[in-house]
Amino acid sequence: MRIKRTRQRLLTALLISVIAVLAAGAPGLATAVEDLSESGRLLRLTRFNTDAITLSHSLADERDEMAAFVADGRSSASGPDPGLGPALSLGLSENDRERVDRQAATVTQDATALDTGGSPELASVVSTARRALGGLEHIRQSALTGPGSAKDVFDSYTPLLDALDAVSGALARALPSRAASPDTSAGPALARAVSQASAERGLLVAALATGGSQAPLVTDAQQARVAEQAALAEFAATASANAQTQYAQTVTGRDVTSAENYLARLTAKPYLNLASADTALKSSDTETILSARLNRMRAVQDSLAQADTTRLTTLRDDDVTALELRIALVALCALLALGIGAHSTRAITGPLAALQRYARDPQPPMPFGRGDKHEFTAVALALERLAQDVAQLRAETVQQQQEQVRLVNARDSAAAERDELRQRQAALAAEKDALAERITALQDAIHTTFVNLTLRSLALVERQLALIGGLEDHEHDPERLATLFKLDHLATRIRRNSESLLVLAGAQSTAGEAARPVPLIDVVRAGISEIDRYERVQIAFLPGAQLVGAAAEDCSHLLAELLENATVFSPPQSEVRVYAWLLENGEVMLSVEDEGTGVPEVRLAELNQLLDEPHPDRPGAQAGLGLSVVARLAGRHGIRVQLREQKQGGVVAVVVIPRALVVCPPDDLAKDFVLNADVLNADVLNADVLNADVLNADSASAFASG
Repeated sequence: MRIKRTRQRLLTALLISVIAVLAAGAPGLATAVEDLSESGRLLRLTRFNTDAITLSHSLADERDEMAAFVADGRSSASGPDPGLGPALSLGLSENDRERVDRQAATVTQDATALDTGGSPELASVVSTARRALGGLEHIRQSALTGPGSAKDVFDSYTPLLDALDAVSGALARALPSRAASPDTSAGPALARAVSQASAERGLLVAALATGGSQAPLVTDAQQARVAEQAALAEFAATASANAQTQYAQTVTGRDVTSAENYLARLTAKPYLNLASADTALKSSDTETILSARLNRMRAVQDSLAQADTTRLTTLRDDDVTALELRIALVALCALLALGIGAHSTRAITGPLAALQRYARDPQPPMPFGRGDKHEFTAVALALERLAQDVAQLRAETVQQQQEQVRLVNARDSAAAERDELRQRQAALAAEKDALAERITALQDAIHTTFVNLTLRSLALVERQLALIGGLEDHEHDPERLATLFKLDHLATRIRRNSESLLVLAGAQSTAGEAARPVPLIDVVRAGISEIDRYERVQIAFLPGAQLVGAAAEDCSHLLAELLENATVFSPPQSEVRVYAWLLENGEVMLSVEDEGTGVPEVRLAELNQLLDEPHPDRPGAQAGLGLSVVARLAGRHGIRVQLREQKQGGVVAVVVIPRALVVCPPDDLAKDFVLNADVLNADVLNADVLNADVLNADSASAFASG
């Protein structure tokens, strides 16, 4: 029975090994199957796009024919017009109708069963194209028998063509990265260019058919011409070099040059002058020349679409090959595991049965020779030594029992020592807590003393400023007045240092808070007056905004610290410029620019990290005291500050004051925003400030709008 259980266990292990190999290969197989399914779906999508492009070309030709037919007065009954082409003079032929209907039926059928891969945009575009194709017959009947003009007929086809052209754009955006291509992304632009070129042909031919009497047709042709040029520019910017070369080599020649000349001549004015040579052009000649250029453009579009189909077909074939290789590899590994496991099972169960019989009755000879290099020989020899080992173990058991008694005694002694150490540890912990409480009390006392002394110094400085101000009012001697001004400026700087100490201590002085909103110009001037080299600071531009009184003093203090840094770390003869803008979302952005040597990138990142922390733990450890004060003041009011390197040298500090701190009437807001746009157009603000990461999404959109 035991042999049977062992055999069953080995077989179970063998089965588990095979299952494990299959399970290990399952994710790879699943991935390969998903890739193959995706590539097949993408191939069907690109084939659908190719059919949609072909149908779009056919419908564009039908639209142009219908527009010319209506422009000629729907005169098919009287015979073809010699001035029009054979197709455009008779409306839509039966063969053309059947061909377009077959193409539309194919696209509609494919759109109904098409798998869009969960892309909402692609599903919406395909659904829109299917619904638009359902109204094709109504559009034709309205064009042939309705009262509408040539422009009305032309416009009735436009939504249908736009829906078909939108398929290529939605497909390009739905492609995954492994299937994407620059030419696929450039396909929508080329599709728009081809569509607009077709529109130019249809509109101009229809206008010539009416003798130039319908000015809206020429106006629409002009707009189509501009749209085509924009689409071709986008195609040139996004397509690959090979696609651009293919377009340049295909859309060229005498026919293309003639078509360009015709377009320039016919779209030079929003109308065709009957007295000029414009209407002397034959509609058939215009149609032939413009169609030649259009057909070359369509050839490039069809070639790019076919290239997408070929590329995705190759991708699908590669996925099939990858799936086959993975299946073969997993099957090979499973067969190897099965074969090796079966061989190992047979090599174990046979000798194990013989060894088990010998274990039950060790009197017969050993089933293996003593010189055999079989792994079970060692087991048989171990059975012989087992009896000897049992006797020896019994003797050792007595010794181990004696050793156990000794270890128990040692354990009790160690437990007593451990209890004593725990008592000492508890006493040390209590002493540590007492010392921590004393240190906390001392720190609080020192902090309170520090704040009180600073407040006293600040009060004395305020009194000193008041006295100096009184002396300035009654002094008429220019030299003494200049000295008093220097003392006033020095006392102002001392007051700022005292306020900086309060900020670093976490305290706040409300003595200088204004009850009313303070104009931004006064806030900036107050900040300039608190630095040493205030004469180097130039105010370039400020809007007519105001700041709330509770934040005006802190904003002035923050600006003074940034100006101080700018003047200290820049050449003495250089200027420091201050700009300010009122953003569209109501925020105010100020910039302080210097012409210094700049800051290394690593150091600049450290400083910006400090400015992002509203409560830095160690003021002055990672930056100067000034930036530590700036960080705390910015965190107090939700102001965003960031330093940026300028391309022309120096550093610019960007400050964004939130909308909650800005007071500005609606009329002033609109006026300041216009000024903001003028300043931006004058290149007052350089690209480094505009690209500063400190601006949030609203601020960035405000600049884009301005």
